[in-house]
Amino acid sequence: MDLQEAQQRLIECAAVIEELKASVAKERDAATDAVMESGKRNVESLEKDVPEGYYKVKEGTAAVLGRRNEDGSQEVFYNPVQVVNRDLSTLAIRGYNEMRMEKPFKKGRKKDEGLRILEGLSATGLRAIRYWKEIPNVDTIIVNDLLPDAVDAINRNLEFNRCPRTKVIANQDDAVVLMQRLAQSSRDQIVSVNAGNATATPLLSNSKMDVVDLDPYGTAAPFLDSAIACAEEGGLLCVTCTDCDVLCGVHVEACHHKYGAVSVKAKYCHEMAVRILLGCIERHAIRHGKHIHPLLSLQIDFYCRVFVRVHASKAEAKLSIGKIGHIIQCSACSAFRVKPIGSVKVQTKSREERRNQVNEKKKGRKRKREELEGDDNPEFAAEEDEQVAEDALGDEETGDRPTAAVPGVPSRLEPRLKYGTATTVSFQSTFKPATVGCNCCGGACWIGGPIWSAPMHDKEYVERLIQILDSNKEQFTAVQRVRALLAAARDELPDVPLFYQMGALSSSINTSAIPAMKFKSALLNLGYRTSQVHCCPDGVKTDAPPEVVYDVVKAWHRGLEKEGKASSHKQNPSARKIMAAPTRVEVDFSFNQGAKKTGEKKWGKVYEPNWGPKPRAKGVKEEEGNADGA
Repeated sequence: MDLQEAQQRLIECAAVIEELKASVAKERDAATDAVMESGKRNVESLEKDVPEGYYKVKEGTAAVLGRRNEDGSQEVFYNPVQVVNRDLSTLAIRGYNEMRMEKPFKKGRKKDEGLRILEGLSATGLRAIRYWKEIPNVDTIIVNDLLPDAVDAINRNLEFNRCPRTKVIANQDDAVVLMQRLAQSSRDQIVSVNAGNATATPLLSNSKMDVVDLDPYGTAAPFLDSAIACAEEGGLLCVTCTDCDVLCGVHVEACHHKYGAVSVKAKYCHEMAVRILLGCIERHAIRHGKHIHPLLSLQIDFYCRVFVRVHASKAEAKLSIGKIGHIIQCSACSAFRVKPIGSVKVQTKSREERRNQVNEKKKGRKRKREELEGDDNPEFAAEEDEQVAEDALGDEETGDRPTAAVPGVPSRLEPRLKYGTATTVSFQSTFKPATVGCNCCGGACWIGGPIWSAPMHDKEYVERLIQILDSNKEQFTAVQRVRALLAAARDELPDVPLFYQMGALSSSINTSAIPAMKFKSALLNLGYRTSQVHCCPDGVKTDAPPEVVYDVVKAWHRGLEKEGKASSHKQNPSARKIMAAPTRVEVDFSFNQGAKKTGEKKWGKVYEPNWGPKPRAKGVKEEEGNADGA
């Protein structure tokens, strides 16, 4: 046998060996698929021995392997304090899956079709493993990361947890490029291209996702456009941003170039951060003729986490102008307003009736001009200012009163608006001269935003999550913290953006902090609504306008003065102006039952000591002498 024949036989033997390996792997995957379905909560990996050189991290039903470099840095990024995030995500997708099974599907979809989930920036694969083990009715999970070390760790952890490799697919790719490929078609088969190489990365394309999960290190802004494009109709978009210093007003220029919004450094900055993120997602969505419906939006520790559904409707996207607004924040006191960019009105009159109404208004205005002898008459010019400066008590005959609540936007998805009902969108300027200065102290105002001014939570959905959590407490790690966050989110006023912080509100007139119970009771006795907020223990939401809020604080201060307990406010110019302004309402601090605490815990403990964002992972460091490939 000559050398050439020997080489040919070796090639044939190698091909046979590769075929046998592929056959064995296929049989192993088929056996794994047969014994393990999604949502079965297999805990075998929790008791497995740890290979030499690795350490094991347990969370929920999953266990992942990790290792550190000599300097103590992580090979692949993992932050244990984000167990709250991962518990919430698992719970949120379970709730979404139940909702998805109950609501009618679009044409061509079947109820028994499993969820297709994309985790675009996976790192260790821990989140995807938990999704597979703890969420029923999952069809496919794509576990993606750009870094080779992260993909190696994902493959290692999928093997360690016996996840079926035909269902939980590890993939190395740029998340933006991958999501753009997935967005090309609707529900076609996932295509895996191996090209004869057992180590080749699968090419995934032509399959929109039911759930897209983005949890990057820092901002998620670069991924939002592609994520919305690859989300299925009615799909769930889960987004985390850990750059809260940017979103909370520390780096205004960075916030503007990342999120297209100006952040304001104020006590409500954490809720503002969530609303800036939601507004950014909405603006990306309307470019695709889509719109978002927030289900749950939270600021937790050092990051924001939002869960929104993405719907395709150009008609609904046009109504976005009523869901985005600007913040007008006084620079001298705690007064603020949120003004939507536009207002949306439902037409109940015929076109002819509307035309006649407009003509009558024009005639009335013309008669008024003639009576006042021209447009330059100062009485005529002051009409708009008089209307804006209307007394805070409102119209006694109709019972209408000014409010800080943002008017709701009618939805095309409502039955009464779905077919043939006319809607009009009218532009409403935020920068009217009468609103630039503060109505409470006369100080100059900052303009922030745009932010999401519509509701951040879906109360029905949050109630569903609480029910799932209460009936499956043993399945989650940070039960107390998650339950507290959900309870606080459920009870927040949905139509009132941002909140007042009790200490800052009182310090603006140099007085002792008003107790939250007294503050709430006074506003409730005046007919306004109040609630706590999920991101600040001493924050209070209310639909009372800032003028009424300060009337309550002034009444509290004057009560302290009578008792001889008040501090002087004369040294503060803005406090002097606030106290000199006439009181618009009669304040009653007697206890109101609506201000009573429910006894439900709304503030859980942080998961571990020394919590916070961790440094970036540095990958596996090569030994000296091998750095140049030697």
